[in-house]
Amino acid sequence: MVADEFAVFEKIINYCQINVSKQHIHDVVKYNTFEVVTGRKQGEEDITAHQRKGIVGDWKNYFSDRVKDEFKKRFGDVLIQTGYEQDLNW
Repeated sequence: MVADEFAVFEKIINYCQINVSKQHIHDVVKYNTFEVVTGRKQGEEDITAHQRKGIVGDWKNYFSDRVKDEFKKRFGDVLIQTGYEQDLNW
């Protein structure tokens, strides 16, 4: 999704059979990027904000071992199926 947000959202809209122009999809994606929403570049951290850095996978840095193990049990297969992880070795 991060590599080509527009293409991914276009596929989602088409799959859901929602009648929206490509220009509208492009505008929505453009105005909701990390940079536009936060006023910061990806990688610039604000520890007080919900959108900390805007970096793929950064969320793992905030999991304790106990939380990581439980998350893998509950959602590990989802991460793999959606391409966020290759396996459970993270």
